[in-house]
Amino acid sequence: MRLFVAVDIDDRTRGGVARAIDALRTAMEAAQPSARVSWVAPERLHLTLQFIGHVSEDTAAAIEARLGPPFDLPAFEMRLGSVGTFPPGGRPRVVWLGLDRGADALAALHEEVQRRLADVPFRRESRTFSPHLTLARFKHGGTRLDVERISRAALEPAGGCTIDHVTLYQSRLSPRGPTYTALLVTPLGAENTRI
Repeated sequence: MRLFVAVDIDDRTRGGVARAIDALRTAMEAAQPSARVSWVAPERLHLTLQFIGHVSEDTAAAIEARLGPPFDLPAFEMRLGSVGTFPPGGRPRVVWLGLDRGADALAALHEEVQRRLADVPFRRESRTFSPHLTLARFKHGGTRLDVERISRAALEPAGGCTIDHVTLYQSRLSPRGPTYTALLVTPLGAENTRI
């Protein structure tokens, strides 16, 4: 099964991000770029703490066991900020929203997830953790002009919310996009809830 660990945003923030995605999509389509862009559906929006990838049922069970105990970290406020692209130079591959508030707390939560999963065998990403909310991926093309269009788009603030739990998700890929199923929800500083 294919797994990842994330924090969820609330419905109000999800609505603000959906409006930002619509504004960016409109700006890109008005310019008639040659790039093919896949925009994240609002119901799939989340901030990834740890991508795990494909693991066996036994490894998945070990991951659930380690993520089950409540996190000894307080809930915190997260506020989304400005739009950007990865990589920072060259052709864009990902469009994202950064954090104006809560990035340090999210990084601490990421470190705790890593600590809990340290002895579980799965392939770790080599990239440094960079808290962000993915809005879109370039499937084909993507130029510096697209980066400029994205950075100039007039976006209303997407808002923010309280982060009070961590979710272990199973991801199933299909031609219509991924489907995410919550396997475990563990609150920060409280009892856990099995799905």
